[in-house]
Amino acid sequence: MKKNYDVVILAGGLGRRLKKILQGIPKPLVRLNKNILFLDLILSQLSNLDVNNIFISISKSKEEIFKEYLKLRNYKNISLVVEKKKLDTGGAIKNVIIKKKIRQNFICVNGDTNQNLKIILKKLRKLKKNNFDYIFLTKSA
Repeated sequence: MKKNYDVVILAGGLGRRLKKILQGIPKPLVRLNKNILFLDLILSQLSNLDVNNIFISISKSKEEIFKEYLKLRNYKNISLVVEKKKLDTGGAIKNVIIKKKIRQNFICVNGDTNQNLKIILKKLRKLKKNNFDYIFLTKSA
């Protein structure tokens, strides 16, 4: 696939609803089974899509755990973008755009998504012919 997109992964949420279960672990780093984390699934999909850059938006309080994750998985081409204070969804996206000077098309996904990103990108490429911007929403399970 042609390299047309940067990817922003939102991983700075507080996980309030699952706080007791998460015990301080960010949702994207929760184990789905013995070896696989949510973020592993997303990053493995992206590795097959040949995207330009991957940025993960995180909260300052979780910076070290994400750095350790990237180091253990040997991810060198992924940038962490730290929110110094809680920015919520729109603020987090804007923060990445400004800090990383994104000037092209990009996709943004939640760090705990289970969507097929290949299908989303395929649909986006089809739609972008008319020069509009799009937001894809999906029904959660």
